[in-house]
Amino acid sequence: MNFDAFKTSTVDLWDNTRVTLHNLRVRLRPASVDYVILGLGGSLPEYIPSPPKWHKWIPVDLGLTPGGPSLTGLRYIFDQIVEDPRPLGVLVQNYGLDVGWATAQSVRDLFSRFRARGKKVVFYSPSFDILDYYVATAADAIIIPPPGLWAVIGLRSELTFIKDTLNTYGIRAEVVNVSPYKTAWDTYARSDISPEHRDMLTWLMDGRYEAVVEAIASARKLDPARVRELIDSGPLNAQAAREAGLVDAVLYEDGLAEYLATPAQKVAKAKPKWQPPFAKKTESGPPPKPTAKLQRWGAVRASLRRPIRWRSGKYVGIIPLEGTIVLGRSQSLPIQLPFPIPFFSNQLAGSETIVQHFRDAEKDNEIAAIVLYVNSRGGSALASDLIWHEVERVRRKKPVVVYMGDYAASGGYFVSAGAQWIMAQPLTTTGSIGVISLKVVTAGLYEMFKANRVILQRGARASMFADDAPFSPEDRASAQAQIDHYYADFKNVVMNGRKMDEPTLEEVAGGRVWLGRQALGHKLVDALGDLNDAVEKAKELAKLPANRFTPNAWYSGSGGNLLPPPFPSQVASFIAAIQTALRETAWMIDPVEIKIR
Repeated sequence: MNFDAFKTSTVDLWDNTRVTLHNLRVRLRPASVDYVILGLGGSLPEYIPSPPKWHKWIPVDLGLTPGGPSLTGLRYIFDQIVEDPRPLGVLVQNYGLDVGWATAQSVRDLFSRFRARGKKVVFYSPSFDILDYYVATAADAIIIPPPGLWAVIGLRSELTFIKDTLNTYGIRAEVVNVSPYKTAWDTYARSDISPEHRDMLTWLMDGRYEAVVEAIASARKLDPARVRELIDSGPLNAQAAREAGLVDAVLYEDGLAEYLATPAQKVAKAKPKWQPPFAKKTESGPPPKPTAKLQRWGAVRASLRRPIRWRSGKYVGIIPLEGTIVLGRSQSLPIQLPFPIPFFSNQLAGSETIVQHFRDAEKDNEIAAIVLYVNSRGGSALASDLIWHEVERVRRKKPVVVYMGDYAASGGYFVSAGAQWIMAQPLTTTGSIGVISLKVVTAGLYEMFKANRVILQRGARASMFADDAPFSPEDRASAQAQIDHYYADFKNVVMNGRKMDEPTLEEVAGGRVWLGRQALGHKLVDALGDLNDAVEKAKELAKLPANRFTPNAWYSGSGGNLLPPPFPSQVASFIAAIQTALRETAWMIDPVEIKIR
């Protein structure tokens, strides 16, 4: 046994001794809970880093750290509850989910895994939209209050095209792309939706709609045709939803404990208390109603049994890539900017940061495998290439598995293509293999305001990407050649990584966007599952023992997170990073985000 293994065994022995003593103490106490109450709502990110050390010295919450639970945190809580045989399950109270479809599927996977280990999930929500209900159908029971509304009325997508609006102000957008399916900037360059754009939205919406119908039909034991009828006849009030078999009970919150009481509790409450013979009979009211013990997680976590774990001595490193891919360091703002910036979220995934994380994981002997968590619609072609190169290089030394979140499209797919294994959720938005360039021409705007621009230049192509004039035929041909060159590189990366020939790839490339389960059929991903499944695959590829516990190690530092002062300078740094990105001439970016709800 080497020193590292000896150290791991010694630490495990000490930790497991403490856990054993804790479990003995807990076992001697009566069960304090039947159902653990968990609140569910908000954006539900995959992981929330621990707040910086300075945060504890601030007496008020400035909103500088993400609030609410994370998927990783929920998995930890469910794992803790499932290790104790006394709680029957969890009561999930929905406060309104604002998540993508892949994240919703990850919550469903969490529920299913929990139920498979003998626990129950009860889902309580004041009302249901289509995404809330999609999550709820993975539970054992669905409950809604009497004034609640089952508002599952279908999917809707809305696009706005502002070419004519821009032209009114003397502005025009010129786009160079690889095919009509690469529609990222159609909003600015077209007056109406193109046939290709409509085709993509059609198969995306059809895929999501069918997934919802299948989930409802399977969970509620209804015919799919009947589910479609109910959706078309919605919204339904709470009582109508129960009569249609869409929910299990209509109750106010204070009725949940009685509803969830077990048969044993009901029998115990029904038995009259023993009284001595000749005891004076006392008048009493109706016996108390049997109730289940409901407690919030914070009140019971210390009284639950804990698992005995013997570690493998290794870790799986998880490197998150979230937001728009740009050159430089990652940047993030904890609040939304007061004005929207097209194509950008409040998170920038910097190539320098991601590359450094890979190099740190590569050098760390305790990291046996790496999971790259991608939740990005793409961004800079150059930055995407730099990250892909690091994935390709490091995978020769350690297994690299990609897990795709809500989005892993265009540049988000490019960085994934070099991994040994790609896992997506069935409703992940991925693909969009293509490159695009945008040039905004403002000459008409200057003319409208009688502004005279005098331009001096050296070099025949100096004004190729300038905003004072549209592309000349020669400039457009040159820009097209550049885009075609990047596209050829993109296809080579995918062909080498996915072992595909060009004709096969071209049928699914050209900017076409796919759902995860469609991408699986096109061999763009290897399997469907959540982050937990991706970690298990990474452990398998690293040949780690299945009977040993291997923790995850998140790489969350970026060098671009905000400190309290000076906030304005951090915003300026964020804007500067975006300005640098906007100077890019080739983009691997998915079509502008379209919320299909």
